[in-house]
Amino acid sequence: MMLVSDDQSLMQVYNHVIKSHLIALHFIFSVDDVLLKGTLQQVYGDMLVYVSWSKHEMKYLIDAYIQYLFARAAGEELSLFFVSAVKGQIYEAAPISQADAMERLVELMSLYKTGHSQILPFYPDFHIAPAEFIQLPREKFNTVVKKKFADAMFPSSDTYALKEFGKGFFFREDVFNAFMQNTERILIPLTRIFPTYF
Repeated sequence: MMLVSDDQSLMQVYNHVIKSHLIALHFIFSVDDVLLKGTLQQVYGDMLVYVSWSKHEMKYLIDAYIQYLFARAAGEELSLFFVSAVKGQIYEAAPISQADAMERLVELMSLYKTGHSQILPFYPDFHIAPAEFIQLPREKFNTVVKKKFADAMFPSSDTYALKEFGKGFFFREDVFNAFMQNTERILIPLTRIFPTYF
């Protein structure tokens, strides 16, 4: 334990104790015939630490999850800790094998490619637990969508999704089915990595 004296700033302690253990990991590898390059910045020793300050943190949880999959698929023996400032909690990710991480990246890469040729029916910010979301009947799904995009008191600021909402995209039967499938493919594995978050 290190105590901060009167003449020592917190930043000096941060630079000495925390920042000295900060490393960047660089990756280059192929997933499903696509070359992936990247750098993980928030690595402290053998821990990947991801901090979210947002009230709408699902997209940050997904980002942390994908970074963790990258590290594990590349063979790095890292633990992941997701720090939720809003919830005041730290969530440790469940371990995942290198093979399982690679399999999940292949699945996500497939969705990514699909999203380049057509609209990928997926939206992370409906504020419903994934296991509950995939069980929603279509009428309840429509209600959730209307509340998100047509709420006069708290309107969504997502201009792209609002545009598609205005075109009726979310209310098509095929889109409803794809939403359920994509949520199951993206978020259900996430709930296994962070079981205490949900």
